[in-house]
Amino acid sequence: MWKAMALVCMIENGETKCPTELFDTEFESKNECEVWLTRKRFYGMPRNKKIVLDDCYFSSNSSK
Repeated sequence: MWKAMALVCMIENGETKCPTELFDTEFESKNECEVWLTRKRFYGMPRNKKIVLDDCYFSSNSSK
C-alpha cells in the first residue's frame, strides 16, 4: 500500500510552523497517491495552510 506525507506550513498566532504530516489514507498505486496529493494541495487545505513539499511512500504496514 502507498501512503502520502507532506511538509505543511501554517501560520498560527503570527508564527510560521512547518510540521510533517503523515496521512492515513492508503492507495493501491503511487499514481493514485500522487493525484490525491495534488487535489489535496489545491482544493483540500485551509487558507492558513500550504503544502510545500510532498511525496508518496510504500508502506508494508497496511491496515487492510
